[in-house]
Amino acid sequence: MRRQHLNLRDTVRLVDSRYDDGHDVPHALGRLVGEEPEAVADLVDLVQLTSGRAGAERGDLPEFPRNILVAGVPLAHVINAAFAYPAGIGRGGGRFNDEGFGAWYAGESDAVARAEVEHHRRGFLTDAGIEVATLSFTPYRCDVNAQAVVLDGRADARLLDPDSYAQSQEFARATRAAGVGVVSYPSVRAARGSCVTVLVPHLVQNVRRGRPRRVIWSDGRFAWRPDRAAG
Repeated sequence: MRRQHLNLRDTVRLVDSRYDDGHDVPHALGRLVGEEPEAVADLVDLVQLTSGRAGAERGDLPEFPRNILVAGVPLAHVINAAFAYPAGIGRGGGRFNDEGFGAWYAGESDAVARAEVEHHRRGFLTDAGIEVATLSFTPYRCDVNAQAVVLDGRADARLLDPDSYAQSQEFARATRAAGVGVVSYPSVRAARGSCVTVLVPHLVQNVRRGRPRRVIWSDGRFAWRPDRAAG
């Protein structure tokens, strides 16, 4: 592995649209109250009382000092949610995060981001015996301009194990403690693709929300298309 200053543009993170509260898509909670604006607002206020992300932003959680998360930047709540709701919660965490503190995962392109999402959703849908389903994901593009650790597919294979994240999580903790907040690495799910993981919130920069994409799961395959209902 080596250290290198990265200046990446338009990396792609896909988020389940059920958690998207953008103005261009209905709020996920609206399904419970029929999209009545006042009812949605009341329900959002109620959820905020027990929201991990909101609690972290208020400084109510000891593992999230108030100055760890970002504020005053566009889509700050989206950035903070990636850290307050760790990937792989209940399953031991993600590749570069444990269950106590999350990370911002993104692909270098739409194709890589889709391959990563498809891998994890395929496992869930297959294990659940679901043969047909309609999903929706919202793309968030961001820039990364920071010092990073760059992994090599062969030399750092132990950190890119397709099935175990034990060594990569320990590596991420040591990397963050050493003052490096970004890891760049070959995608494990997309051949010849690469990913970036941001380990500290303030290094997730210039986040922009894209239009949701509808995904049809059928016959063991995913088909991606624009989500016209979101427009």
